[in-house]
Amino acid sequence: MAEKKATKKAEKKVEKKTEKKIEKIVKVAEKKTAKEEKNVEKKAEKKADAKPAKMSAADLKFFEDLLVEKRRQLVVAQSESEKANAFQGQQHQSGDSGDSDSADSATDINNLETTLGLAAREGKYLVYLEEALQRIKKGTFGVCKVCKKLIPRARLLAVPTATKCVNCKEETKKKEQENNRIEMARLFAEAQRKEMMKRSLER
Repeated sequence: MAEKKATKKAEKKVEKKTEKKIEKIVKVAEKKTAKEEKNVEKKAEKKADAKPAKMSAADLKFFEDLLVEKRRQLVVAQSESEKANAFQGQQHQSGDSGDSDSADSATDINNLETTLGLAAREGKYLVYLEEALQRIKKGTFGVCKVCKKLIPRARLLAVPTATKCVNCKEETKKKEQENNRIEMARLFAEAQRKEMMKRSLER
């Protein structure tokens, strides 16, 4: 009997120790979970409180003035170019431009192509300027559309219509080049396949 009682006491002690160990493990786990949850909540709060990247009002005004001036210069240049082309056309029609031999005609065609090319580029740049001014109104000017960080001022001074920082632009360029290489390889493989099918049919 005494042995049985001693055995039961020993078992109870072991059970109690085990229960205490389990309780400690559970408490530690609960504390760890609670701590992790708090950290997650804090991070979520920080993200919620964190203001999105935005250029200062003074910088926005500076670049707005810069863009407006560039737009004015471009419009004036386009107007002067159109006037010069119209005047040259009138001279050509009136015969004041001298002998209109083949060399002159070729020169006129080259000049026209150059003028049209410049006009197309200027027209595209004018669209970029207008889009940049719209971004200023929205308050998103100067924020990289990829990484959402502020584009360095030096880059915007050099290219005020920029929508990406240098790093993101380079990454985008690399991706485009890689996609182009893949597409070229696909087209080459397709052409080879067609050529092989054509040869097999000819045999």
